[in-house]
Amino acid sequence: MPPRSSLFTSTLKSRIIPPSRSLISHSKPQCLSPLHSPSSTRREPPSLSYSKPILSSSPTIISSRPYHTHSSTTRLTGRVCMVTGGSSGIGLAIAQRFMHEGATKLILVGRNKARLQDALKMLRTPHNEGEEEEIPAAEAESAQSEASESTTGNDAAAIAAAGHCEIYDSGRFTMVVGDVGNPGFWGEDIKKLMDNVDILVNAAGISYSALLPFAKDEHIMQTLHTNLQGTIFACRTMARRLLRRKRASPTTTTTTTTTANGENVKSATKCIINVSSLHAWKGAVGVSTYAATKAGVIALTRSIAAEGGLSGDDPGRRLRANVIVPGYIETKMLDELSEKTREEAKKSIPLRRFGTTGEVADAAVFLATNEYANNCVLNLDGGLSAV
Repeated sequence: MPPRSSLFTSTLKSRIIPPSRSLISHSKPQCLSPLHSPSSTRREPPSLSYSKPILSSSPTIISSRPYHTHSSTTRLTGRVCMVTGGSSGIGLAIAQRFMHEGATKLILVGRNKARLQDALKMLRTPHNEGEEEEIPAAEAESAQSEASESTTGNDAAAIAAAGHCEIYDSGRFTMVVGDVGNPGFWGEDIKKLMDNVDILVNAAGISYSALLPFAKDEHIMQTLHTNLQGTIFACRTMARRLLRRKRASPTTTTTTTTTANGENVKSATKCIINVSSLHAWKGAVGVSTYAATKAGVIALTRSIAAEGGLSGDDPGRRLRANVIVPGYIETKMLDELSEKTREEAKKSIPLRRFGTTGEVADAAVFLATNEYANNCVLNLDGGLSAV
């Protein structure tokens, strides 16, 4: 048996999440920990110079596993789904998978109009067919008009400061531009839009990498603003709309859904799916504020699930809440890491590979369709949380 000092050193090494600070390139900012966000945001090393945060709407690789491997089904037929942070990364992957599962309507929320438009173009082009999806002429004109405009960083800041949102509807898809962390965003227009939402996915998030003593006030506030406050506001609005619906209609007609094994289950539950991070469980260098917000998202989800039991015996009046906890996920952010850093990260994972956004989307479909799934905290980290 090796001496205790060797065991301690070995254990300590296994607890370190790469990359180390020495591997950071100063010519191209990289994150201290690739687990940093569910979306494909670029991170900054702890230094005296910072650039603006890149939100979850930044361009990214959707998945290393093409979506045409999933045949279209009807598990989400009749469902209206809203996804915050839906223009890229995990959010867009979930929206794309929901579309393949037959979702009747998809609502994408983000701060950057141009990136949301790019996401809608992707969603409108089925990957399992060689032809583009047919769009009514009126919708095509609307999409063309929207595409002629773009939201710059200053425009997005102006929208956020004003606390309002811009809503563009084109049939099956709706695009909402605004800042989910601003309470003004969740005004009457969004409330009306959410009256029919069945599944809410909160995937919006930002992050800054910095050792806590060097973290700037504005960066701490912005991270809390989007990651935690935005998720709380979204969940609260969903719960309030359901409560309002209950008061307006004392009796609710339940629908019957069919489970995977053919059982008929009477249900009409609405569902919240939050996206956290492995940093909520596993500490790392440079992510103190980010980790705190993601731990808060898990606690929030558990409380919502508990409060859902106060809704009575009618399934149509209940709200389920679950959270996905991703580890290393293949996004553009991982591509920015050095090859050495990527290999070290893979070696730290028992499965010896990174996950894909498609695999996270698979989990979201399970949580959305399984009517007994409530208070699930679903780790998708290849076993990294076990070591």
